[in-house]
Amino acid sequence: MSWVELEGAQAVRVVVDTTEEFLEGAEATVSIDEPGRLSPGPDLELVADLKDLNIWSAALDGSSGNILVGTGPQGELFRVRKSGKVERVSAFIESDVYAVAAGTKGSFFVASSPHGKVFLVDAAGKVEEYFNPKEEFIWSMLMDKKGVLYVATGPAGKFFG
Repeated sequence: MSWVELEGAQAVRVVVDTTEEFLEGAEATVSIDEPGRLSPGPDLELVADLKDLNIWSAALDGSSGNILVGTGPQGELFRVRKSGKVERVSAFIESDVYAVAAGTKGSFFVASSPHGKVFLVDAAGKVEEYFNPKEEFIWSMLMDKKGVLYVATGPAGKFFG
């Protein structure tokens, strides 16, 4: 028979009465659900820092494993390589890139807003207008396995495919 020395931790009760007190805490690896319950969140690590840009969308480029990132307020698209290196791919006339979707053969689709349009960017980086739904915003896009691009728009909630 052997003895093992164990050290225990003492339970600590924390009471937070105001939003300001709550916001003083660190939120790393904490998830908050709709009713406001806290639970342990996933372990995350910083992949790239795009400084003061608003990141609106991201898509995995399946052919390379890189991540395509749509931003605002200058309507720019970036490629984040697996190494963490950030490259500016293109800029669009519209102020925000709210949706990005991987296409085929290294191509991808970019949706700019407001006055939403969908652009096709080929593997060489050539940009051409692909689809104009005449909707204010394009919120999301997805290409299925058959090569059909689905486009979700707003504020009227129209869905194209």
